[in-house]
Amino acid sequence: MITEDPRLDTSVPETPAAEAAPGATHDTWMALLDIARYAPSPHNGQVCRVALDGDDPGTATLLFDPIGGLPNTDPGNRFTYVGIGCFVEVLTRAAAAQGFTLDFTLKDGDVDASRPAGDYQAVGSLKLTPSAAPIVDETDLLAARTTSRLRFNRVKVPSEVIETCAQAAARFGQELVGNDERGFVKWLVGLNRKTVFYDLSDPIAREELRTFMRFSEKDAKTRGDGFSPSTLGIPGAVSKFFFNHHKIATAPVIKQIFNAIYAFAGGGVRSTFYLRGPFETHTDHVNAGRAMLSAWLELTRAGVSMQPFGSVVTNHKTNAELQGRLGTSDDPSQTLWLAGRIGYGKQPPRSYRLPVEKVVV
Repeated sequence: MITEDPRLDTSVPETPAAEAAPGATHDTWMALLDIARYAPSPHNGQVCRVALDGDDPGTATLLFDPIGGLPNTDPGNRFTYVGIGCFVEVLTRAAAAQGFTLDFTLKDGDVDASRPAGDYQAVGSLKLTPSAAPIVDETDLLAARTTSRLRFNRVKVPSEVIETCAQAAARFGQELVGNDERGFVKWLVGLNRKTVFYDLSDPIAREELRTFMRFSEKDAKTRGDGFSPSTLGIPGAVSKFFFNHHKIATAPVIKQIFNAIYAFAGGGVRSTFYLRGPFETHTDHVNAGRAMLSAWLELTRAGVSMQPFGSVVTNHKTNAELQGRLGTSDDPSQTLWLAGRIGYGKQPPRSYRLPVEKVVV
């Protein structure tokens, strides 16, 4: 099992492999999925499930569980597939650490996030093949990656770190751009905060988000998914009041208090980034997720924390503001699909995850 605080050594040891590893077994898959379950997903919804092939232990089917889907706020399942891409990339790297090559073939079509929880839908096929290539063990690095919604310490991320992240994203056809200009950083952080509150004013979006809110650490740990108070950096009682008494919470004076709490919790930012590239098909979305995960791992390797600003991109009005500020066009081949903050601060708490036994179906 993965340790809870593994950010001790994120270097990448390379071990020569004299011969290919033996074939995959049930235990192999369980060990790899125990790592892959820590892949990031929208709202920590964890939609990926895996069905092992009883006849061929080297193959499996990747499934989608609607329990973590976003039928209202991600109607085209774009970010659902980004999350699937993250899962595949973590699984690929975990497999490489055990001497295997992972091949993923995406299934044509789409998933239906409006179907009931547990109504699994095939997303693609997975195949493990023994490899004789040198083993690159990134297990600790994969385990160390977390989302930070905590306050940063006002230190810029060095340009060489940004360049390394850009190179990692480029391997999947995506462009990562950093920006630490003070005016832009302040504007983007404020835009994200404004957009979060704007989205929460929509009752449909608010109710969908509520399904992922865990108002106590006990509930978050028991359920193993969603947003816990510790990972949000906001007391559960405050979040619960906001969702249960939204009209009162959005009264001018109370709203200012909530805004101040949110602003302080996510402050201290001196560096931001955005990702753009092909984002039309589900193949694009999966590759975008693999690019994001690859860049995120490079940040983790450098001791840098990251928080994606999903609302800035999914809200069409806000996305247009961001495009206008940056002077970028909404060219389908260069869609700006993610922005976020990066920086240094306290080690963020890990989001709770489903046990590996629930990932395998």
